[in-house]
Amino acid sequence: MPISYEEMHGSPQEALNINTGWTATRQLLCDWDDRDELMIELLGEEYDSLILGTGTVGIVCLNAAATPFNAEQQGTGDVAAYEKALVTANYGRDTQQGPDVAAGDYFEDFVPTAEFLTVDSTAKFWKYDSADKTKRVPLAANTSLGKLFAGGDYILKRFGLTAYPTSKLSLIGYVNSDVVATRTSYLNGLTFAAQTLLFMPPTMEYVLQPDGSYLINATYRMNYKPTVSTTPVGGFAGHNLFWFGGSKNPTLDPDWLPILNDVGATGTPVPVYKSTAFGTF
Repeated sequence: MPISYEEMHGSPQEALNINTGWTATRQLLCDWDDRDELMIELLGEEYDSLILGTGTVGIVCLNAAATPFNAEQQGTGDVAAYEKALVTANYGRDTQQGPDVAAGDYFEDFVPTAEFLTVDSTAKFWKYDSADKTKRVPLAANTSLGKLFAGGDYILKRFGLTAYPTSKLSLIGYVNSDVVATRTSYLNGLTFAAQTLLFMPPTMEYVLQPDGSYLINATYRMNYKPTVSTTPVGGFAGHNLFWFGGSKNPTLDPDWLPILNDVGATGTPVPVYKSTAFGTF
């Protein structure tokens, strides 16, 4: 049954911060022998305040601590005992749980990135106005031209797993064989075409529960490389196309090509990254 306690005068104290939102601190008086059970009851409990009203949705007890309350030590020998305990409970938003967590225990994010790649100066010329191509001025061999290419990281965090997701470890170093669609409304229907996501090593965070058990928060990170060329070669796309930077043959298109399995002209392109279905998370 619930532990009996009384709220101290001057409690709760509430605050609003531009970064953390609403926070609150409560001071509760209970029997010394009940302090541990009370803290277990409070942990994770949603904050209820007539002052803040609906603004407290998602604000929970993040931590609690107990200290002896205005009483002399009543134990015997080396064992301390007191009559009453003052329990201080701190409330706020659980920053480990992002948008849409309550709806499905998922959090997603996409972090855009970009990198400059060097363009080969071979068979490239400065723009000229004359129709006479002999008047073209070629780029010097030591000319380094950079071109910016966009990419990013798709991050998916799964909360509250009861077992280590060992099946996902086999995905490391693979690209997606099918279109991957985002799960939450946070990314507004963003999708990733086949071979554009490279599965990176996931990270695991263990969260201690009040009953002594652990839950796992798994963070999956997939590097995104869009297919730049409008005509991918041989069904290859995304991470399996590499910047060729131009060719001695000016008619060669596209500048992004797969890798051949030999140096001959009849070589068959082979994927650097094998494809597989990522499945559900």
